[in-house]
Amino acid sequence: TVKPFEEIKVRFNEIINYNSYDGLHDREKLDVTHTEKDMKEYLEKNTHEIDNFFRLKEVEHKTPVGLIDLYGKIGERYCVVELKAVKAGLPAVLQLKRYRDHMRERLNQDVEAILMAPSIAKNPMELMKKEKMTYKKFEVKKVKIEKNTETLKRWI
Repeated sequence: TVKPFEEIKVRFNEIINYNSYDGLHDREKLDVTHTEKDMKEYLEKNTHEIDNFFRLKEVEHKTPVGLIDLYGKIGERYCVVELKAVKAGLPAVLQLKRYRDHMRERLNQDVEAILMAPSIAKNPMELMKKEKMTYKKFEVKKVKIEKNTETLKRWI
C-alpha cells in the first residue's frame, strides 16, 4: 500500500521563544483511519452496500493491469469494484475502465463496473455515464473504526 502524500502548513502570528533540541524522536505510530483499506474491510462484510445481489469472489483480485479492490458477481454478471476514500477524479475512472475492459476481454462477456467514493468530479462522472459504469456514493466516515487509542487517551 502506498502512503498518501501529506503536508501540514502552520502559520505563526508571533514567536515568543524558540528552542531546538538534538536527539528528540517521536516513536509513536501515526494511525490513519477511514482509508480505502477500511472501506474494503467494511464492504467485504457488508456487500449489500455495493448491491443487494453482489456476491464477493475476491478482495484485491490480481490482474496484469493492477489489483481490483473487490471482484464478484451481481446475478450471473461479473463485477469489478474500485474504492476511493476521497473524491474520485479522472485517474480513478480510467483505472476502473482498465479493470473492466481487461476482465471483459479475459472472460469474453460484459462486466459490470462500480466506483464507490464520497463524491466524484463532474468530468469523470460524464465519462462514467458514457462508458456505462456505475458511481455509488459511499461515505467512508460512516464506517466505525476500532483502533487502539490508548496512547492518545494518556494525554487527554
